[in-house]
Amino acid sequence: MKNDFLTSFFDEINKNIFENLESNSLSLYTGLSGQILFYSIYLKKNRLEANLLNFRKMIEKLFFALNNQQYNLFFCDGLVGVTFLIRHLEEEGLLEDYDYSDFLKEVDSLFLSNLKKEAVDLNKIDFLHGNLGIANYFLEFNLTQNISEDYNVYFETTTLIIENHLSRIQLNENNVELINFGLSHGLSSYLVYFTKLFKLTNENRYKQNILNIIEVYKYFFNTNKQSCFPSQGFSRGNSNYEVSLGWCYGDQTISYCIYKAGEVLGLKKIVDFSIEIVQHWSKKNSIELAITNPFYDNMFCHGLSGVAYLNKKWYQILKKESLINNYTLFMEEIVKSEKLFHKYDNMSSGYKENFCLLDGSCGLGMVIIDSLEDANLENNWDRFFLLN
Repeated sequence: MKNDFLTSFFDEINKNIFENLESNSLSLYTGLSGQILFYSIYLKKNRLEANLLNFRKMIEKLFFALNNQQYNLFFCDGLVGVTFLIRHLEEEGLLEDYDYSDFLKEVDSLFLSNLKKEAVDLNKIDFLHGNLGIANYFLEFNLTQNISEDYNVYFETTTLIIENHLSRIQLNENNVELINFGLSHGLSSYLVYFTKLFKLTNENRYKQNILNIIEVYKYFFNTNKQSCFPSQGFSRGNSNYEVSLGWCYGDQTISYCIYKAGEVLGLKKIVDFSIEIVQHWSKKNSIELAITNPFYDNMFCHGLSGVAYLNKKWYQILKKESLINNYTLFMEEIVKSEKLFHKYDNMSSGYKENFCLLDGSCGLGMVIIDSLEDANLENNWDRFFLLN
């Protein structure tokens, strides 16, 4: 990428962040916390004193917002997402000038209390807006060792809700249990959750839940459709298989979560199944094949940068030339785009400027920084998307 493109791109994001710093929410996916994550990665590329000062301004604004804004508990736009960011920045050595130990103790206690509450349905355990985001926080940062009693107690409600959901699924045309297949809200996030729990505990219960989820994916797997899996549905016969590639839904993240589960379980047949899925979606080597909506954008959630990054992610595993070719092609298309800072909203609103993490230019910016040969990244930023 040319330096003038990079300079103008980062300058525009920087300008927007600080023009809206006072009015921004603290949300990870849609507000200030996600912009701080982007900036922490940008610092690895450009550690000028002025950028360090700007980063400190953002951190101070974040701690001010924690004391003065109202927010929910959850990962997307609440307290878990912010605390996940703080733990991450702590590991990166970027918060050494701040004392937040009491804050972490207080919020961890609050999160544990919420995990033990009775959840009535799947909506309450959603990754973005429910208990899975909280549970993943404890699992990702290995915080279960800080729990004085049996930590399985805290995961029991979430585990039971998913197990009950899986038990109601009939793998035939008579199934009446709605299945969500995606990573942001569905089966793939459950797969990540149980894979992490099995890796931690080696308990057969979690292994069996993983195998049950894999069976659902195998049943719905269809290579004669536009995508191998639907976004959601009841049965193969009445499900829509016209699903774009991308992070939130689609074959790329489904195959990745299946691969990681097979790797942790040490089951080659599951790993082979994931690679079979990759063999199909990796043939989508154009925007028209990869994204079903003609009104696409470049953002991470379901846009071109997410598609590109997941091709690269899989190339690092398989070393398959078509994957790196796809990645290069999609990144070139992004650079040529006239809508680098715009997400596609809907038919009535069209394209709107967006500078957030999930579906804005900060998420795109992380993929761009990751693409630079001298970026010196360790890919741990994608832990914020259940990809590490």
